[in-house]
Amino acid sequence: MEICAVVMAAGNSTRMKSAHSKVVFQVAGKPIVKWVSDALFEAGCSEQVYVVGDQQEEIRNILGEHVAYVFQEKRLGTGHAVMQAAPPRGQERICHSTSRRLPHGVFTDDKERNRAYG
Repeated sequence: MEICAVVMAAGNSTRMKSAHSKVVFQVAGKPIVKWVSDALFEAGCSEQVYVVGDQQEEIRNILGEHVAYVFQEKRLGTGHAVMQAAPPRGQERICHSTSRRLPHGVFTDDKERNRAYG
């Protein structure tokens, strides 16, 4: 079964009081969104969809054209963000919010768990 990862990255960073998207902040030498993308590629998720907002250019500059982007015009919550990237029939999606810490191997574990129960 083909798996596509959906990453919610449309937040405005209001609480951080920044004009930049929180996912472009550097942690351990690279942007948060790059850590997420690299972990997904490592887990075998070659198809990735990033739900982006007004600061999408920053994210696009970091990730390039190896991933897909969906623009979320209105921020209506996580469920709405996921619906913006609705999968084609027969395709499974793993959704991840970039506001949570990523334990090592989390995506590989999710793929195996989905295969076992899916």
